[in-house]
Amino acid sequence: MPSAQHTKKKILVVPLSWGLGHATRLLPVIREFREAEAEIIISGGPDQQKILVSEFPDLKVVNLPYLKIRLSTSKSQVPSLFLQLPGILLYLAREYLALKKLLRTESPDAVISDNCYALRNRKVPGIFITHQLNIQVPRSLKRFEGWVNRINHRLIRKFDHCWVPDLPGEDNLAGKLSHTRLKNIHPEYIGILSRFSGMAIPDRKQSSPAHKKILVLISGPENQRSLFENLIRSELRALPDKYSYRVIRGLPTQDLPCEEGWYNHVSTEDLQRLILEADTILCRAGYSTIMDLTTLGRSALLIPTPGQSEQEYLASYLADKKLFLKSSQDTLKLADFLNCSPDNLPGIIPHYSLSAVLLKQAVRDFLDTLE
Repeated sequence: MPSAQHTKKKILVVPLSWGLGHATRLLPVIREFREAEAEIIISGGPDQQKILVSEFPDLKVVNLPYLKIRLSTSKSQVPSLFLQLPGILLYLAREYLALKKLLRTESPDAVISDNCYALRNRKVPGIFITHQLNIQVPRSLKRFEGWVNRINHRLIRKFDHCWVPDLPGEDNLAGKLSHTRLKNIHPEYIGILSRFSGMAIPDRKQSSPAHKKILVLISGPENQRSLFENLIRSELRALPDKYSYRVIRGLPTQDLPCEEGWYNHVSTEDLQRLILEADTILCRAGYSTIMDLTTLGRSALLIPTPGQSEQEYLASYLADKKLFLKSSQDTLKLADFLNCSPDNLPGIIPHYSLSAVLLKQAVRDFLDTLE
């Protein structure tokens, strides 16, 4: 039930346009604010808008500048991102100015930014959502990691609140990415955020040994998204007939039909069903995908995007905790993984019920500050 003491507030919610995960993890946040009778306005790139509007068709959409990143097909992303740095800086400047204009036309009472560093203004309270309080840089740039994080923390401090989608304490999902000692930043842990939060989770049914189901979740920016898809196609063709598969391509704005077993995008309900039905799951080591799987009590083979240090760290951290398996893209052999595929996720689920409580409390406390 919404709190009677709150007058209706208008909240602008914007995910970073880097893959789909920044949008999907905002779904429970939006749902919680709407339950508190807040009015939600959204923005983001075309893919992110499509995700949010598919879940909440009545949301008002405004257009702001969004980040356009392309990843290299090589193992290192440093040269590619360095060449795109002028465009990134221009995007940040345009985003900052666009918000300034939007404050005059829409008059939001608050802004929620998921990793959009320039989306803040002194005239309106701002929440910055991130799981990367301690950014991991590529091994070749480790000497600059402290400098990178000093900049990261300085930018985060420009926001009024920092919400971290993880659990507090040792039983967490993101390790040192989200748990680190900070000066002048007081992160608020709001629990595991998943598109499946609040949904009923039916019991899993075991497949016949003669018929095994594989699910592949493809995500992330190009060119690595397509590279991963081509690798998966090759691996699936080599499997025996007893395996059937479903592949979600991570292309919500793509309308062209796919071949049998392949889908550009599926609804939240269908994705939950496919994850629970699958005997084996393969996916990138994106944090939002990991939160989705954790919520449903499933494990997977994590294949980090080459050169994306955050994913490489998460895959190693969760494999060391024996929650997931990992493989590099170069060494992936699907047939070998099928013989050692994990079943249900053993370790984090007992604490998952805490997530709903943490998020609800954070939303109510924040709305109180707006009164």
